[in-house]
Amino acid sequence: MKDNWNELFDHLNEEDILRNLPEDLPEMEDELAAKRMEDRVMREMQIDLGMQKKQSRKRILAAVICCIAAVGAFGHKPILAAFQRLFYDLPGVGVYIDDENKTIYEVQIDEPVQEKDGMRVELKDFYCEGKQIYGTVRITGENLLDMTVERTHKEENEALDAKFLTTWYYGEKEKQFYSSGRGKLTEDGKLKRYDQEGWEWLYLEKGIDTYYLGVKGFDRKFTLKIVEPRKVETPEELGYSQTKNETTVVARASMVGENAIDLEYFVIPSEEVKRARERWYRFGITIVAYEFDYENYFYIEDANGERMKGEYESVANGGKYHLQGAKEDFPLTLHYSPFTGTDGEEHSLTVPLPEKGKKRTKDLPTAKFHYGTVEILSVEQEDAVWEDDNELSDRREEATKVTITYQAVPKDGIRRMYAVDMNLAENEKYLDCEQNGEENGSLLVQQITYYLPRTERKNLQFHLSEPSYWIEGAYDIVIEKPMGNR
Repeated sequence: MKDNWNELFDHLNEEDILRNLPEDLPEMEDELAAKRMEDRVMREMQIDLGMQKKQSRKRILAAVICCIAAVGAFGHKPILAAFQRLFYDLPGVGVYIDDENKTIYEVQIDEPVQEKDGMRVELKDFYCEGKQIYGTVRITGENLLDMTVERTHKEENEALDAKFLTTWYYGEKEKQFYSSGRGKLTEDGKLKRYDQEGWEWLYLEKGIDTYYLGVKGFDRKFTLKIVEPRKVETPEELGYSQTKNETTVVARASMVGENAIDLEYFVIPSEEVKRARERWYRFGITIVAYEFDYENYFYIEDANGERMKGEYESVANGGKYHLQGAKEDFPLTLHYSPFTGTDGEEHSLTVPLPEKGKKRTKDLPTAKFHYGTVEILSVEQEDAVWEDDNELSDRREEATKVTITYQAVPKDGIRRMYAVDMNLAENEKYLDCEQNGEENGSLLVQQITYYLPRTERKNLQFHLSEPSYWIEGAYDIVIEKPMGNR
């Protein structure tokens, strides 16, 4: 790991280092920032997978599953205490303060949309915490960039940066918008949507609470005003909610005219659910729908028991559905299947290797966790040639390929383990790693393949961590009536 960090810093120039290592370092365990990044992944699952060629299959699978699970459910009685455990920004509702009294400031944007020459730019999900402002710049059009031109990933991003140069203006200063993440939607060789999600250090000083953002190709600068947000004082302002196993889901619905409904939901996770979400985004741990039932993971029913369909929009810590419906469709019922949690339990495992060219299926070790047992199903070892899939490298090495297939068998109880992260011990060197998983009845069979420097080995040391487990208790929640009109 140390070598990996050294390699990373070797490729950073002075400006990058100063940008990422400011005088006051940001919180690395920022749940709201992590959730917003997760939201970006979920709403951009149509992204060009070519951008993710270096990611493991397991992470891509996890992203798809979390896209399906990007929904929420709500209950009967509002519970304010759950919100006061952590800080949360609920759009249109208010702001909650965590134990350290960090305030999330509201960002008001005058006219957040511009259109010109068949293109549209929109500022989305902007908010400010302390000295940092976060948000997404979304640009849509019929052909933002000709994707049939052969470019490297870096050249493609440089072309987009040049065409849609985005700049902050505050006081007499200006600074280029730093994009910490990008999303692209391509259809028929044409780029039709381009998202830049980023953050910037904006020093909040007395008298400087208004900022401007300009996007090349559009005439007007956006005006962003940072203001103290309204704080929620009474539970009734939150809507409907339900708590199970310390995870709270809250919702409210409102009428938009006479024939449309906006339904918003917010999830306040328990520590184990919060950890699973953070570890999924940062490290790609496995998260799948409860009992692999993706079709019924989440749905909304009207008063007649008919499932409703609508357009989904991601918001901080939750989501919003734009539904076709009327007041007569209430009460609405939301179903949300059990969440996935994880904890800090870890185990070490020594796995014996078969002779090269053979497969071993007997006398293999197990590891017992609190909520299940990890079983090694098979181990294979063979000689192979490893090739670096980096398009800028022609590196090839003689390697030993080791493939391990395993599964987690759950114990009876509220928490049922179904997956675990399995990685080589830190003292083991390797060239590359591939991970995958597939359903087998009620179990998830996981597989990990390592390409190791070629040498003779009798066994390998592995580290097992971040067990994924379903926390029993589905949410079936009734929203009795709309809270108002919009």
